[in-house]
Order: sequence, then structure tokens, then C-alpha cells
Amino acid sequence: QDISGNAQNLITVANWINIDTKNPAIVVLSANTYMVDTSNANFQLIAIFDEALDNTITPVFNFVAGQNVGSILSVNVQSSLWLNAYTYQSEYDVANITFIAPAINVVPQQIYDLAGNLLSPIVFTNYFGINYEPLGISPVSANNQTVIYPNPIEGGGVLNFAGFKEERFSRIAIYSGDGKLVFNESIISNVNGIQSIAIPDLNAGIYFVIGQTNQSMREWKLTISK
Repeated sequence: QDISGNAQNLITVANWINIDTKNPAIVVLSANTYMVDTSNANFQLIAIFDEALDNTITPVFNFVAGQNVGSILSVNVQSSLWLNAYTYQSEYDVANITFIAPAINVVPQQIYDLAGNLLSPIVFTNYFGINYEPLGISPVSANNQTVIYPNPIEGGGVLNFAGFKEERFSRIAIYSGDGKLVFNESIISNVNGIQSIAIPDLNAGIYFVIGQTNQSMREWKLTISK
């Protein structure tokens, strides 16, 4: 009340304040392909969110693998844009270089809603892969003579690693053509400079073999026949 004892008139102000502390989330993340190869001129991601976002900020999608994915995929700024308040399209040009990475994680970052809340942390594990081998370019460099044989190989057979000198692999992983891990085992056998490991009875198709040492990683394409 005022100094004369008059009571304040009661008033109601509708929607006077809005409190938003909810972090936005991705509802759907889709791609134009889940294995980038020479048939793809570009790679495209489309993310759909559960609320309207700040379209003045450009989202970032980090690609995490055992090597620099940025050497083959570069953002096409002209084709990357907000399609609406809820949907963002990110497009990447594909460089004409040999690059094999069967399992790549996607980590969305720098995404905010209209209240300034940051996207809830999320990692899309093994979301896509790259098997890009341009014609006329050898996937094995001159200083990397490590080879795997037999190739093709029957499922359930013994895979050999030969041709290296001081390089010794401690673990072998095999990924399917769609980027799924189907085999991951330690390898210790070493006879006359050749390491060998029995692989599972996998279905016929194209696979990717990853050989890990204490300091590096090697990759090969493997064909499994029946």
C-alpha cells in the first residue's frame, strides 16, 4: 500500500517471463550414404532437432577416427545451411585421394537453442565409413610394404600379415562394409616374420582390416568369399 494506506490494485500479467533451461537434442541424424566411396561426389548429413534452434550459429560436426578425416571431407559452405528452424543440412566435398576408415564417429557441436542452451552431448559411434580408392592411386605407399594374404579369403580361414620389418601388430580388428565391428582380437604369433590370426566364419563380402601397433595403425581391404 501507499503512504495513505491505499492498497495496491491486483493485476495479472500473462506470460511475463519465460524460463527455458532444457538442452536441445537431435531427434534424427541421417546421411546420403553410410560408406563413402568413389561413387559419391559429396557426403551429406541432415540433423533434425526437438526444438527451434538459433539459426545464426553454424553447427559443427566433428569426425573422429584413427586418422584425419578432414583430409578427404571438407565442408561445402554454400550447400550447408538451415533448412528450417529445426533442421540443418551439412554437406562435404570429397577429395580425390585414397582414404580408408571403416568406422567414423560423428560428434555434433556448437549448436544452441533460442534461449542459449547448448545441445545435449552425444556421440554417434561408428556412424559411417570411408572406402575411397581412386583409379590409378595405390592404397599402399612405397614405405609400407605390409601385405595381408590370402585375399580373397574364405570365412574361418587364417589371415597372414607379411612384408614388414620391425613392425609388429598387437591387435587386429575387422569391420564390415557398413562399418560394424565384427572381429577384435590380440595377435601374438610371429613365425619367420609372418603374423597370422584365424578369422571368424563371416559372410561373403568386403571387409576392412585394421592392424594396430604400439605407435601406428594400418588398414587393408579384405574380400571374404564362401
